Amino acid sequence: MIVLNPRRVAAVLLCTVAALVAASSAGQVAVHLTGHDHLYGFVPRFSLVEEANVPTWYSSAALLVCAVLLAIVARTEREAGSRFVLHWRVLAILFLGLSVDEAAALHELLIEPVRGALGAGGLFYFAWVVPALAALALLGLAYLPFLVHLPPRTRRLFLAAAATFVGGAVGAEMVGGAWVESRGFHNAGSALLWTVEESLEMVGVVVFVYALLRHLELRGGTVTIRVGSDDEPAARTGAATRNPRVFAVR
Repeated sequence: MIVLNPRRVAAVLLCTVAALVAASSAGQVAVHLTGHDHLYGFVPRFSLVEEANVPTWYSSAALLVCAVLLAIVARTEREAGSRFVLHWRVLAILFLGLSVDEAAALHELLIEPVRGALGAGGLFYFAWVVPALAALALLGLAYLPFLVHLPPRTRRLFLAAAATFVGGAVGAEMVGGAWVESRGFHNAGSALLWTVEESLEMVGVVVFVYALLRHLELRGGTVTIRVGSDDEPAARTGAATRNPRVFAVR
């Protein structure tokens, strides 16, 4: 049985992010200094500038982990009689959608139609950020009571995670859009901006995973991974017969 300690999980995830950023950066140095843009497949498979590769898989999986943890938190909040259960469930669904989008890049389908409709350029060159900003504003207003109700430490971590993730996914994307429109995509500056964007997104998710695990601890719970061959259900969440409660996922 493995207990998911928040600090250890965050440390492992941060090391993974650092390794992915280092691998991508090494590949980009090879591309822009030596002109070798393949290196036996290493560059495209580990580049933060490209899609459908190892960093994309990691990011999608990390967002899926957030969705699972949010579903577990929603279960515990329901058991505790919280009035914000729906908020947790909606967040779980949103992060499931983000996981799918990270793998399939569905948001990019909005770029051309929105750009054509608004004549967007500059910071809004990647025009999907326009509906994204509107959605974030509405989400922020809807979740303001939820944030106020959170324990102070959880609230601070949630806000830090959101600022880091949105700063990368939307903020850096806007700066990158203005750069690409004026300088083009295939250059060192563009690669640097995309590396910063993806790094901020991944770090933001790590902070959020840590925040969710810490929140479960505050509620008297832990998350464990059990590997066994007994006749119990293969996956369950809920309270164990002893304290603290154990949310088991096998």
